Amino acid sequence: MQHLLYGSEFPRLAGAAGEGWYVVTSAVDPSALTSAEARDFTAAWRRRHGSAPGPYATEAYDTVRMLLAEFAGTVPATVTSSSSSSSSNTGTPTAGSGRRPARAALAERLAEARYQGIARPYRFGAYHQYEADQRGWADGTFVHHVGGGRFRQLGSLTDLERTGKADG
Repeated sequence: MQHLLYGSEFPRLAGAAGEGWYVVTSAVDPSALTSAEARDFTAAWRRRHGSAPGPYATEAYDTVRMLLAEFAGTVPATVTSSSSSSSSNTGTPTAGSGRRPARAALAERLAEARYQGIARPYRFGAYHQYEADQRGWADGTFVHHVGGGRFRQLGSLTDLERTGKADG
């Protein structure tokens, strides 16, 4: 249920009763991240939409980029001849050249894809489910605090664990 709460009108509707609530979700607030990719994404989003990225905007962006990259890889390569001799069958493969993508190959490519997104890596397991590495679930789970009538990301579970260990 918390994933539905984050990004909703909860802070406004709950008013004082909502102050101090915590929401734990896989949605990242890219404006709270310090990487160049997150800063670039947030700035581009603000230029285009006039506001901060909404819940799951970063995950949607990453997913589409991963899908497009893998889909582009399904375009059959053509072979260009490396010499003018017609007896040689060797050449350099080049992608595209107007050939149609092999859509059936997309599922196979995605099953083996490894993609580094803005906030987390993406990969899939033997049964095609999202698979985090040993610490990935903690790296990709974010805690948001309601304060001042809005959500504010405190960090990932890993970030907060590090902070707790450093403080204590």
